[in-house]
Formats: sequence, structure tokens, C-alpha cells
Amino acid sequence: MPPTLRLKQALDYSRLNTGPSFRLPNPSTPKEKGWRSSQLFDVKIIESKTDADGTDLVKVHYVGFSSKFDQWVKASATVTRSSLMSNDPKDVFLFNVLSSVRDNLTVSRGIDSRVVIRIPITSPDVTTSLTDIAQKVSSVSSYVRHEFRFNDVHGPDILFGNDWWYRIVNKANDFAYVNRETVLFGYYERKMREEYTLNNDLKLVHRGFMFFLRFVKEKGNRSELCLLRCILNN
Repeated sequence: MPPTLRLKQALDYSRLNTGPSFRLPNPSTPKEKGWRSSQLFDVKIIESKTDADGTDLVKVHYVGFSSKFDQWVKASATVTRSSLMSNDPKDVFLFNVLSSVRDNLTVSRGIDSRVVIRIPITSPDVTTSLTDIAQKVSSVSSYVRHEFRFNDVHGPDILFGNDWWYRIVNKANDFAYVNRETVLFGYYERKMREEYTLNNDLKLVHRGFMFFLRFVKEKGNRSELCLLRCILNN
């Protein structure tokens, strides 16, 4: 007797959905005109002016390119490389510290708000300068690691400048800033490195000193931008 075939009954799942149905829109953002590149180009400033909105503009010529690529850009979009070209080790050191602070002022989710930055000290002049500044604007909290905490929130400005502690990350005005009451800095001697000679003799190599900067990072968005302005005015 031939086998009997059973047809599968189509299941209706429509009753499981008791709420309204909708389709999420697929947003598309308009493409920005201009060169999109994170690479820095050497430019020569030809002219400068201020537009009707009070924005400072400069006309730049890209060195090595045709003059047809000359364009007006915001003056704030230009970058000066003088800090990198300085022969003063203290200037290079501070540039590296500030660059690391900016790199850590992000608004990504899941990032720990506690930040520790470590920069090798390559010159004894930097250690002397840090100690001199620390004695004026901070109090010693540990003699072992040479830790210093600023006496007030404006103390780090003497070392890093006025606008070092905040960064507006994007056009949506998401921002991150350093809680300056939590700033702790200092330096310590790095652990000796063990090496052996060809005669199998142990040799200890001094690895220099390490600068560290610790702080707590805070984040905000456009609706909280007034908070950043209030902090700036205090």
C-alpha cells in the first residue's frame, strides 16, 4: 500500500503581534563637499578675512598642488606644527601629554571614565620643571611616587594652558571634559630592566622616569552644553 503524504499546514503568526506594525526609516545623510582626509597637507596662507557671521577665514594654497585647489577655510581648521618642531624637550613633552589627553576625551559608550596617561620622561629638565611647578601649585600626597594634587581646579592651566581639559567631539556637540578636581599627576622611576652579558653576568639597566596623569572623564551632549559654558565661566 503506497505511503500517505501529509501536507504541512501553514502556520499563522499574525496573532502573536498585538501592537501596531511599522517600518523603520532608512535615514540618509547628505554627503559633505570638499576633501575628506585625516592627512595633514602643507599649506600657505594667502589671504585672511572675517565673514558676516564673524567667522575668521583664511585662503590656503596647498603646497605642491595647482592653484586651482586654493580654497577658503575656517582659520580654526589650520594646524600649526611648531610644537613638534621645537628643540625644547619640555615643549615636546607637554605636546605629547596634551595630545594623549585629547585622544582620551571621547564619548564612546563602554569606555571607563577613569583615565591614566603615561608618558616617558626623556630629559632631566622635564623632571626639574615638573617639580618646580608642583611646589607652587600643588601639595605632595606621596613621597614614593612623587605624586602631586593641584590646590585648585585652575592649577593645571599653568602647566597645560586654558583649554586643555575639554573637547567638543562632533558637530552634534557631544563633548567630553576632565573633572579637574580629580586631577593627579607626578612621576616615578621605572623598574630596572634585567639583561645578561656574553659572560652570563647579570646587568641592571636604568629605564628612566615615567610621567603619569590621572583624572576622571565626564561626558555630555548638546542639551548639556550650557553646563560646559558654566564651567568655562567659573
